[in-house]
Amino acid sequence: MALSTIQLRLLTRDCPDIPQLVLINQEAFPPSERASIDGLFDSNDGGNLDMIGIYGEQELLGFFAVRKLGSIRYLAYFAISQTKRSGGIGSRALSLLKQFYPEEQIVVEFEAPDEAAENNTLRLRRRDFRGGINALVGHVLTPCHQTNPLTMKTSVYHGRPLMV
Repeated sequence: MALSTIQLRLLTRDCPDIPQLVLINQEAFPPSERASIDGLFDSNDGGNLDMIGIYGEQELLGFFAVRKLGSIRYLAYFAISQTKRSGGIGSRALSLLKQFYPEEQIVVEFEAPDEAAENNTLRLRRRDFRGGINALVGHVLTPCHQTNPLTMKTSVYHGRPLMV
């Protein structure tokens, strides 16, 4: 499906597209990695979270959940509807996100590739799909619900020059 125009819009809890947002969230993330949409909105203390819809025409195609701290924007969740993937929408949406936050640094994490991992193909796809955001740092995390540490890579897009 080739869309001529996509756009980003801030979402609110009372948005009419919430049922589609919930569906996209459920299909995109396994239960162990998924936060509920209500939970995301509830976590917006003091305006530290932007829920951003990715739209084509008037249809919700996906979303970003972006945490805000000073001039840093952490891309906590990014999902495209299962029926709309592999058409370039995600790449275009990431480009728009960089325009949406032109003066901020955008930080993205993804699991490091590991040939022994069951989901290594997915890890490789996530690593390679960063929309021009460069990998800078690697680190190891152990989620509280798992015993095995995950090696994560952090990617940063600098929307403005660093001041030295």
